[in-house]
Amino acid sequence: MESKEELNERVDELESFYDMAVNRELKMINLKKEVQKLESKNGNGNNGATKEDSKKAPDNLEILNKKTQEQTNQPALSYLDDISPKR
Repeated sequence: MESKEELNERVDELESFYDMAVNRELKMINLKKEVQKLESKNGNGNNGATKEDSKKAPDNLEILNKKTQEQTNQPALSYLDDISPKR
């Protein structure tokens, strides 16, 4: 069984990866919006992208983190409590 310290390190790694992945997705969304603006400005159409594509995700990481922070952290924290030795 892993120690509490090892589990905390793993949780930190997972949170770091989660933030990186979310940031990447948000950058992709912003790039799609920029491409759509440029295409509409040049009259090239939308190449299959829809307005809904740009509306589905939040505009920044802070909004997304507010929605998911408790969901992400709570299971790991409760797991740590469950495996901690009782005093």
